[in-house]
Amino acid sequence: MPSQPPLSPPASAMTEACWDLPYSAEAAGLARQLTRQTLATWEIAPPLSDNIQLIVSELVANALVHAHPPICLSLRRTEGYVRGEVFDTGPLCPLIPRRPDETELSGRGLATIDALADKWGVDPSPLADGKTVWFLHSARP
Repeated sequence: MPSQPPLSPPASAMTEACWDLPYSAEAAGLARQLTRQTLATWEIAPPLSDNIQLIVSELVANALVHAHPPICLSLRRTEGYVRGEVFDTGPLCPLIPRRPDETELSGRGLATIDALADKWGVDPSPLADGKTVWFLHSARP
């Protein structure tokens, strides 16, 4: 994976893209930008691209709050789906999204992912400490 994320994916028929993200407050915004550019290259338009960007943003934000660097984002275009993955070195997260009450300011990330993704899950890393949180989202309206 590159150490600095490129700001534009190649215009070729790319089917996979991945980046090491900075462990900083800017990471979620950068992840949204990279996702938006990649999905545009793959000709995936709103509202699908908006949903995928939000899922990516929530996964990266969770990694920043609950994990340790490195944080790596990958997107893969498969038959009819976009698969996204965020790797971090934090402990495994719960598989059941919590439902915070309306007065809480945080805690809605996994519930948002659960509502928008067709499928998602968490896989422990076989090679190192950490995990990969992944999702599938339809690439077709």
